[in-house]
Amino acid sequence: MLADQVCSAIGGGCKTAHAGMHIKSRDFNALVHDLGMALAKYKAPAKEQHELVGVLPPLNREIVGQ
Repeated sequence: MLADQVCSAIGGGCKTAHAGMHIKSRDFNALVHDLGMALAKYKAPAKEQHELVGVLPPLNREIVGQ
């Protein structure tokens, strides 16, 4: 599902991937947090970390509660 989120974030039109999953805000926020921690752990460059983690929060409305 992460691939679908990233696809959607970059304009790929993967909006239906979460339909019927009833994702809660805490689940979404945990994903964003865990992704940030994984990127840091594996020493992804800071610029790319911020870019990827930064595109996810605006997707909250499209994912949470679907």
